[in-house]
Amino acid sequence: AYPPEGHFVAETQEIFDKWEHEMSKNPLGDPRCNGGKPYPSHLLDKSKLQYEVGPDENIVFMDADTDEVTGFAFHGLLNDPALLKVLNGTVVDHLNKVKKTLRDNDPGYLVGVGYTSGSRGARALAWTNNLKKEVSATEKRQHAYKMSALFAHIWSHAKRAMPKEILDDFENATMELGGLRMDGGVRGQGDGVLRYTIVVDGEERHFETSDLSPPAALCGINYGRHIHNENNHNKYCLKYITCRTHSQEYGAGFFNAEYGIYIPSLEDQLAGWRGKDLHGTGYAKNDPYDQDPPFKQIGVAFI
Repeated sequence: AYPPEGHFVAETQEIFDKWEHEMSKNPLGDPRCNGGKPYPSHLLDKSKLQYEVGPDENIVFMDADTDEVTGFAFHGLLNDPALLKVLNGTVVDHLNKVKKTLRDNDPGYLVGVGYTSGSRGARALAWTNNLKKEVSATEKRQHAYKMSALFAHIWSHAKRAMPKEILDDFENATMELGGLRMDGGVRGQGDGVLRYTIVVDGEERHFETSDLSPPAALCGINYGRHIHNENNHNKYCLKYITCRTHSQEYGAGFFNAEYGIYIPSLEDQLAGWRGKDLHGTGYAKNDPYDQDPPFKQIGVAFI
């Protein structure tokens, strides 16, 4: 595997120099993770990669021994910059409303949305209660509906771009949870239809859909994660980038380290992988102490 397991990845020497010292002083709050010790930083050596995905390349990766899909990358999912800007604004709104990040020791900010997946039983799932106290109950209901509409919109495009094996995996996992989807928090008690309007450049676009997204998702900004793997309810994971302000040299690329695959991150890019395979996201070229850095990468994930 490359990059190596248990390391944060810096894609350039400049990024490495920004983060290595800071992260080496970052002991983990949970002693079960890496013995509580900081995860080390690793400077990317592209000669050790097996494959680097090009900026316009749509590609599916398969295991040579099993013929199983191991991941993919798809560029230009919405192919509508004005619409994407509006959708990204909804993601940012959610990030601003949430109390705190899910992972204090990782760079950037990562928050949940939808139903929490603490159990394999659908009855144990509840809508994520992570908004700040000043958000009223009415606002929370409206926000849950708005976020459900956002993810339904992205999902409707993503399902046409992802390999069938990955779509089938998400659909099967959803059925195992009683068919629960991101429905505004009504837990299947509504009519299963979302009706919403998106205003793009002053023009109202009206939508009505019963094609709701899987029940749990994440939103993040400038989020980095060491090379790791995990076991989720579904086999595959997806991420979609709603905003990226700078070029590839600013890092925050994605690594399917199990197969030595590097996917430089781009706006409007959808990527997928198996959760059990080693993977991670590189550092961004930002000052670790800058609360509002010039470079921003914002996106969502289905897990």
